[in-house]
Amino acid sequence: MSQVGVTESGEIERPSLLSVLYVGEDDGAMAELEALLADLGPRPVRFDAVASLTEAITHEGLVDVALLDVAGEPERVARLRAASRAPIIALISDDPGEGAAAVRAGADDHLPARGLDAATLERALRYAHERGQLQREARVGQRLEAVGRLAG
Repeated sequence: MSQVGVTESGEIERPSLLSVLYVGEDDGAMAELEALLADLGPRPVRFDAVASLTEAITHEGLVDVALLDVAGEPERVARLRAASRAPIIALISDDPGEGAAAVRAGADDHLPARGLDAATLERALRYAHERGQLQREARVGQRLEAVGRLAG
């Protein structure tokens, strides 16, 4: 995961490399995502892929955004959410109810697993990453505030 840093002037420092993890067994979807990510704008992307949730959990702390192929099982989102703070984008089938179920289970967003275009993927990754950064910054701010109250 890209670490949030603070500059000498107190500004939040944002890393340039975006780390994306695909979790799923669909080699076709993985290849499609990898090709789309290679064509994204000026921001470099590190793309990794794992087949199982167990493998995904070992990447915790190293990933900016997880792309989870729900494979008809939206409850997979809840299992990954329980183990990861990274934003999760659920990759869903054509079933319209699957996206809503994935979001109810903890996904930050959902996209079609197949037929995705680069602009939509880039926007979803950017938004998910930005939300994740803001949440991390809020947690850091809350901790600093708590320490300040304790220090008196």
